[in-house]
Amino acid sequence: INYGIGVIAWRGSRLSVSAYYEDAEMSGGTQAEDLTQYGFDAYISHNVNSWCRVGTGYHYGNTDSNLNDSTTNLPRDFDQNAFSVDLNFLISRKATLSLGYRYFTTDAVDPQFAFDQNRFVMALNYNF
Repeated sequence: INYGIGVIAWRGSRLSVSAYYEDAEMSGGTQAEDLTQYGFDAYISHNVNSWCRVGTGYHYGNTDSNLNDSTTNLPRDFDQNAFSVDLNFLISRKATLSLGYRYFTTDAVDPQFAFDQNRFVMALNYNF
């Protein structure tokens, strides 16, 4: 289940929120697991001028698994938080360039699977 909505919060801005829920049963094998995932996202952006948009967002996700780690026997459950900031530039009527930064922090029940991650993102979108 995944549901989202976007609205114009004020002139030149957009606010988007979404939520999801998944109950999955992986088929067969030694790593077959039943898991439940849920979370939500929020993103707000604003036009700086006619060719530049700035945005920021937040993501929360939770995963609960029926499997345990084979070495520690701790559950493979985790929570994830992510924060993002980006700039979008209009190059032409058909092309945009996006530059962004993402920071993820994952808190796992088993500390050896907990980590922080930084990502720099660049994307070019061209509509034919």
